[in-house]
Amino acid sequence: MKNLKNEKGITLVALVITIIVLLILAAVSLSLVMGGDGVFQKAQKATTNTNANVIKEQVEYSVTELMGLYYVKYADEPVDPELSTPTEATVGEYIYNNLANPGADKTGKRTLGDITIEMTDKGDGKGYTINAYKKTDESNKQTATLSTNGGLSWGTAESGS
Repeated sequence: MKNLKNEKGITLVALVITIIVLLILAAVSLSLVMGGDGVFQKAQKATTNTNANVIKEQVEYSVTELMGLYYVKYADEPVDPELSTPTEATVGEYIYNNLANPGADKTGKRTLGDITIEMTDKGDGKGYTINAYKKTDESNKQTATLSTNGGLSWGTAESGS
């Protein structure tokens, strides 16, 4: 008869312990990836932030470009000392008229690539409201205020729609 004590191999206890350890590692890994602040949620937040920054960059680029065109166009015009801008129009009005291309209702919408920019005259003579969003994600709307002197300030992003 053979002596079984000299045979090499794993015992049933060692196999069960190995399986339990692997199950614990799998549970911890899944909770890190799929949990409340897991990798997928962090990736979604990063995508949302990137889209918001792309929108802001496009609006800022457009406003800056139009501001430069405004000052080139009106370089030789007389300046109103109170406004420090040419008397024909303020920088904000020029940007509003050229970026939004508004109709009689004083609202305008323009699409630049996959970004939609909506501008509305605040009606108080102090500026305009800009809402900008990607066509593919209207819930990630970015809101800014454009002053009559061309200053652009961003509000907090709106969510849901």
